[in-house]
Amino acid sequence: MIRPTTDSPRSLAPRGAATSRLAVPIVGALLLGLAAPVAAQQTAPPRRPAAQPQAAPAGQTARPGAAAQGQVPRPAAQPMQVSPEMEAVLADWERRTADVVRLSGVHRRTVYDTVTGTERRGGGKFWFQAPDRGRLDLLPVRVKEGQVNERMKLRDGTPYKVVADQQMMWVCNGQDVLQIEEKEKGYYRTEIPPEFRGRSIVESPLPFLFGMKAVEVKARYRLQFGKNHTYKPGQPSKGTTIHLVAYPTRRSDATNWSQADVWLDGDDFLPHQITLRDPYGTQITQYRFDHGSLKKNARQWLQISDPFRPNLTRYKLLGEQKATPQVSQSAPAASR
Repeated sequence: MIRPTTDSPRSLAPRGAATSRLAVPIVGALLLGLAAPVAAQQTAPPRRPAAQPQAAPAGQTARPGAAAQGQVPRPAAQPMQVSPEMEAVLADWERRTADVVRLSGVHRRTVYDTVTGTERRGGGKFWFQAPDRGRLDLLPVRVKEGQVNERMKLRDGTPYKVVADQQMMWVCNGQDVLQIEEKEKGYYRTEIPPEFRGRSIVESPLPFLFGMKAVEVKARYRLQFGKNHTYKPGQPSKGTTIHLVAYPTRRSDATNWSQADVWLDGDDFLPHQITLRDPYGTQITQYRFDHGSLKKNARQWLQISDPFRPNLTRYKLLGEQKATPQVSQSAPAASR
């Protein structure tokens, strides 16, 4: 059963100007904790911008792998100083998830557009296999004609209109990152540079979900505990919650999100929920995981032979980005 939190999207939703369409990132490896910097995020294929209801920099769409072109990873930043309690939680997370090799489960995704007052609903399955393979399927959910969410309202009191999300798929197979869009019957391919293969999955828009080491996450994010945090290192963990709030310090991360709230089960460090704020303050994306559906280290995938090699014969190639040399770039710290 998916476990709700006391943080409602309304409390996270800034009132603001532009809308940016967050693409579907792979979320499987949250189960693995934390990961190394660098890679495919910076080689996303160019594509036309989605229609925007208003202001936001034209064409800036946070697709998987979306970030500035022509970059190479800059030297690793020095790890940020954190409290002894945070240090212990990160060490526990890394240790408790070190044995996760395969993981699959069910997720629900809700996207709140704070400009248009629209709530998009979707969901599906995800798969992760260490070290660099992942897939997330997004399917629309059934929504009644004219359905609204009375708990979410615009400033003028208008409730959010509920609509079904579009069907799509995000896949990292170790050599390429694919985004497959059912509506267009096509897909985008981003080639992963050879030197980054084997670890590039951590560069998705949810990188902290993919097997990071504690020292690396401290170099990449500013961290604090959220208000739902109840886990205490060294104390009984049953029924506790780990709630971490992360702010990106790298530009490649800040391009996709400005704040991430991560809720983990204190007993097994597997995910309950991830909530992302977009960089423009206009969109909030919430992933919720059916904890009972999570399958860790299963010997084989059920109902699918290789989830990371989808059949693309019915789809046309819409755009392709080959791996190219990149240039170093500094990254300003994201503001809270």
